[in-house]
Amino acid sequence: MHRVLIRTLLAGLVWSVLAGCTTMTPHHLGIRPDEPSFTSAGSKRASVCDEFKEYAEYTQRMQEAYHSRASQNRFWIYASGTTALGTAAATAGVAALAASSSGTLVLLPIAGAFASGVFGVLDNPTLADIYTIAAGRLETARQEAEAKLELGGTDGKNRYANGKACADAYNHLREAVGKAKNDLERARTDSASAALQRTAAQADQFNKVVKQAQDQQTALDVQNGEITAVTPREIVADGQEKEVALTVSKADFSAIGFEKLKVRLIDKQMLSVSSIGPGADASSYLVKFMAPAKPPTEGVTEYSPTLLVGSTQTAIRAKSGVTLQYKQQPTSTGKRR
Repeated sequence: MHRVLIRTLLAGLVWSVLAGCTTMTPHHLGIRPDEPSFTSAGSKRASVCDEFKEYAEYTQRMQEAYHSRASQNRFWIYASGTTALGTAAATAGVAALAASSSGTLVLLPIAGAFASGVFGVLDNPTLADIYTIAAGRLETARQEAEAKLELGGTDGKNRYANGKACADAYNHLREAVGKAKNDLERARTDSASAALQRTAAQADQFNKVVKQAQDQQTALDVQNGEITAVTPREIVADGQEKEVALTVSKADFSAIGFEKLKVRLIDKQMLSVSSIGPGADASSYLVKFMAPAKPPTEGVTEYSPTLLVGSTQTAIRAKSGVTLQYKQQPTSTGKRR
């Protein structure tokens, strides 16, 4: 089913691009024609007027190809805008109708950012202008060359009877076309250089969108999490750090590394997590960290731990009554003999 749909969409896209061309010639598709080659010296060759006519036709085909290129680039401007609007609309629709479908919510902005980045790198407005200017210069060159022709022949109406006039027109046209082509290639090279800079900028923007989407997904994965147990619940403040395990339920850490987690006992102290492992049941995890050797706040022996997840620091809090307690080290007493 998916293959049929994809083929149908591709066929429709090709048809829409080609539908405007009544004659299916390469230059109508933006393919630049090959420059005509004439018979070499020493062999029978066409007259200079015939060469001019062929080169003028080549110039016209080149002009049409450039106009087609400009139209294609403008088409992609509209496509990029439509994609951006479609992404926004789809995101809003999915959010409204299926808020629990977190995977789709994450993929949509990433896909939209990728498409936007591609169009930004292509810089279609600039390329469209480049080809439009080049096409205009070719048209001007052809008109100027044809203006050099002189009427002649037996009836005085043949524009291709004067060899000298044809030669002047031909030389003018070749020189003008060559300059227009060179200027176009130079402009395209400059555009490509700028595209490298736009690529870096678009890559940075895309990475930001991906990170935001990942942060969103992480927050969704743990938003209902809860610390249900602390093991051991009591530790002795004997000057040594102690490994403590937090049992976390109703959170999904399958795609979250332990390095993205922090434990907070007091507001100004973040403790690193050393590992994440499976809990006693399939819906729980054991998150381990090293508790400080002494109570973080002097005189306070009981703490309610909070687990902070990701760069957004989404908080997973402990259930009421689930605490970590510090006990003073017992003092040894001896009997005097």
